[in-house]
Amino acid sequence: MSAISFIAVMMIGVIGANIIKEFFPQISETFILIGVGLILSFLPEFQNFELEPEFFMMLIIAPLMFYEGSKTSLKKYGKISEEYFFYQLL
Repeated sequence: MSAISFIAVMMIGVIGANIIKEFFPQISETFILIGVGLILSFLPEFQNFELEPEFFMMLIIAPLMFYEGSKTSLKKYGKISEEYFFYQLL
């Protein structure tokens, strides 16, 4: 299975998890995603698949970092930076 089809199946899994979340709002989204990932791991196509680290960094980590960075308030970041600077002086 190629990396593109692997990512497509993973995206379908995430979409499916979001649909399941609507029917079971009392269950945390994290647990639903873990369950879907566990179910997908038992498929024979995923038994010997290795995802290249470059794809993981580009398709998973980079969007998460961008999203978290866009939500960060500059005031909060400035305060944390100031505290970090003073801790370094100690």
